Amino acid sequence: MNRTVYILTLLSGIFLPLNLIVGFFGMNTTSLPFTQGDGGTLLVINTLFISAIISTLLVYFIKKR
Repeated sequence: MNRTVYILTLLSGIFLPLNLIVGFFGMNTTSLPFTQGDGGTLLVINTLFISAIISTLLVYFIKKR
């Protein structure tokens, strides 16, 4: 069982960054809400960055307790 979980973790670590890159370049940022200007891609990058920081902080503080 441990070996199976280890292999699945390795596969997830390989495919997650690839999935994020493909998903980012596959988005149509011109049709997103609040992006009538040229800043659609910047809005998406900032949103992803802020949500990653919030997620990391949540995990850190939950594990700290």
